[in-house]
Amino acid sequence: MTWLPTFESTFLNGICRRIEARGKALKHQGKLTWETKQPDDFEWISFYFEPILGHYIICQLSEDNRASIFIRDRSRARRGRVLLAIKETILFDNCIAVVSALETTIAQSKMFFIEKQPEALERIRTTWSDLQVRIVEKE
Repeated sequence: MTWLPTFESTFLNGICRRIEARGKALKHQGKLTWETKQPDDFEWISFYFEPILGHYIICQLSEDNRASIFIRDRSRARRGRVLLAIKETILFDNCIAVVSALETTIAQSKMFFIEKQPEALERIRTTWSDLQVRIVEKE
């Protein structure tokens, strides 16, 4: 069953189909909503995840394999404050790994509440960093 949009971009289409496949597992952890505008000159989708326990997560993906990930504070005193921002990262075209990284981000956002925020942030950064495309010059 398709409940997410279909894209011409293989990257975005793969991500949407993988999220649909993981829909039941994600539903047990919180509420996933999405936003896109089609047709548009440039294909993109934003996922918003409101976990049962943890902070709000925003994942913005575009057709050129770029991703931006944000974790926003859920606590009453600091609601909306950005706790983590990974912007305009170019990722490998691997939908399974990208959705797995999103699930890791969801799981680690729970650790913020039990005084483990630095370790959780490092795990999240490492997970997304492992998916980054890097160009290295040879000397």
